[in-house]
Amino acid sequence: MASSRLVVPSYETLGDTAWSAFLAVVRRVGAACYGRAMTYATIGTMGVKPGERDAVIEIMTRHNSVLRDAGCLVYEVGGRDDDPDTVYVAEVWESEEAHAASLELDEVKAVISDAMPHLTGDFGGYDFAVAGSPLRD
Repeated sequence: MASSRLVVPSYETLGDTAWSAFLAVVRRVGAACYGRAMTYATIGTMGVKPGERDAVIEIMTRHNSVLRDAGCLVYEVGGRDDDPDTVYVAEVWESEEAHAASLELDEVKAVISDAMPHLTGDFGGYDFAVAGSPLRD
């Protein structure tokens, strides 16, 4: 059985540049895991034309590292068997401002443009400030 013990490198073993990069990752992951950065969530629905849900899901789940760089912590896309003409999207962002700014990115605009011909224009959902989680200390 593999050990779940975390091995933390030292400054001496990494050197100045790698140590700085390591600390940046620790701060980002720590913030995401413990709630400091996880502040804005949105859960939305998009109506799709009959038979086109899988095409929209494929478009929206193409790898896009720009989202992470823009402050997206969670981006999940899916559907339900009993609702074949709806796509569901759950997002968690570092801030509401990060989410809004992401909509101006060329890569995000391209995904929206690719998905639009498949959509009916029926959108729904909710957004909220994340207060906490039983999964974090």
